[in-house]
Amino acid sequence: MIVIRDDKYITITFDKNVSMLETCWKQASTEINDFETIKEIISTIADNLVAYHAELYLADQRNRQVVYTLEMQKWIADRLNNGCKRAGVKYAAFINSDNFVAGLSTTQMISEAEEVTTVVREFGDRDSAIKWFGI
Repeated sequence: MIVIRDDKYITITFDKNVSMLETCWKQASTEINDFETIKEIISTIADNLVAYHAELYLADQRNRQVVYTLEMQKWIADRLNNGCKRAGVKYAAFINSDNFVAGLSTTQMISEAEEVTTVVREFGDRDSAIKWFGI
């Protein structure tokens, strides 16, 4: 397991054995109140999907309480989708926040992506997502 980033907002790791990039938002992400910080984090995720040629992407968003605006949803969807395409990500799983509105903004963000080549699903827990990946 390679730790790419581990700060107060998010942990990003890559498991080369299964070619999976995993992100796990932390409780402190509730403190994020500016779009520039979100953009920097999402860009790091997208860039590392490409750098590691990830085939799987697991986004654990259970602690993410930030509600994305429509502008943010579109930008994030485009940036992540572009990273997934360039990396050749086959499957992406999003583990949604228990916060209904934050989870809904993730669902809307996923639907914003255009020309998606990655199979995307949402889950309530990590075990279900891992099982779906077949690993």
